[in-house]
Amino acid sequence: AARHLDVPPVAFTGFFEEGPAYDEREHARRAAAEAGVRLVEVPIRAADLLAHLRELAVALEGPIAGPGSLPQLVVAGRAREEVTVLVTGQGGDEIFGGYARTRIAWLAGAGKLDPAKLPAGLEGYRPLVARLSSGGGSDLADRYFRLVHRGGGLEDLLGDATRERFDAYDARSAFGDAFRREDGDDFHRMSSWERRALLPALLHVEDRVTMARSLESRVPLLDPALVSLAARIPSRIAFGEAESKRILRIAARGLAPASAIDRRDKMGFPVPLGEWAAGPLAADLRERLEDGPLVSAGILAPGAPERLLAGAGGHGRHLWFFLLLSEWMDATGARP
Repeated sequence: AARHLDVPPVAFTGFFEEGPAYDEREHARRAAAEAGVRLVEVPIRAADLLAHLRELAVALEGPIAGPGSLPQLVVAGRAREEVTVLVTGQGGDEIFGGYARTRIAWLAGAGKLDPAKLPAGLEGYRPLVARLSSGGGSDLADRYFRLVHRGGGLEDLLGDATRERFDAYDARSAFGDAFRREDGDDFHRMSSWERRALLPALLHVEDRVTMARSLESRVPLLDPALVSLAARIPSRIAFGEAESKRILRIAARGLAPASAIDRRDKMGFPVPLGEWAAGPLAADLRERLEDGPLVSAGILAPGAPERLLAGAGGHGRHLWFFLLLSEWMDATGARP
């Protein structure tokens, strides 16, 4: 776009001030400079969580998505001050094999996953690699389930009635039955699953958080012709030996900034929810969970809010889910 416009297009990137593990501005600045794009850097702070949690729960129409929806909303709000339409890269990971879990599952299936010597870009995913030794079968469906499943530890937080329903549901079998209907080799089976089962949820979030700011989001990588083409490219060309977005990197050479094409340590927009829960937001989040509807409705066990806050290290997915569920129930009056 920059090559065809008289005025440089504007791009937006969010960042957190909690340290380099949550800040990609260095990479964004380099890519923007190489592309000839004006970059707007948008800070996302702990106060934004308190300010927007209720709005997010209502806009998303349910307790869905991960904490990444918060920075999406904040960045969308800043973008709306300058533009009415955004172009985003949503879908690239799903159709071109960009997720670490896809690479890990493929390497494990090919007998090439050495936890002591991980390929470039996977060094920070050792906990994910460790999940493959957590027990279970060895076929692709089971390996992939262990990489995408996020329900571990929930049973210790749930109230009695909710835990009974949780324990009665066999998530591993349900996933396996659906996943084993996918066709093709390992790479294409995972890619197809990502597109059918997981991508719609990401598009749901993108649509609602941008619309909440009267902003229209376009996703050119999901042009039907491009998605169809990607699905037909042999995996040895598209994915190679578990090379993230291999075919996209080849196609973009000379078009996209070299620093972006050659980078192997992309982040997934992590949110420092654990740091916030242990620091500036501890009292506010504890009050929201303890005084909200979750404990009284028997969804959370007594004492669970404190355990949620204490165990919210990393990206705090469990904490985020229950915070959003509490706000959604409180806003809508919904009860089990």
